[in-house]
Amino acid sequence: MITVSEDEISQAIMLLLLKDKVLTGGAGALGAAALLSGKLDVTGKKVVIVVSGANIDPAALQQLLENTHTSLKSIQRNSANLRVQREAS
Repeated sequence: MITVSEDEISQAIMLLLLKDKVLTGGAGALGAAALLSGKLDVTGKKVVIVVSGANIDPAALQQLLENTHTSLKSIQRNSANLRVQREAS
């Protein structure tokens, strides 16, 4: 089992939104947060995570956006190898 912090979840939400234009809530970003945290050894492996839902409170999203300037460098550093592939609905 992997545990991620609220900050790691917030960074994953912002990375998905800013880099890939995917809006998700905290639960939907858990897989990305675990992957980006570096707590999983995925060296040399192809990894798939499911990002689902856009159930994020508008006030929480606004707060994340306002705090983005302080954590943007960390988000960019952690996102170097993350690519999103969308499935047609």
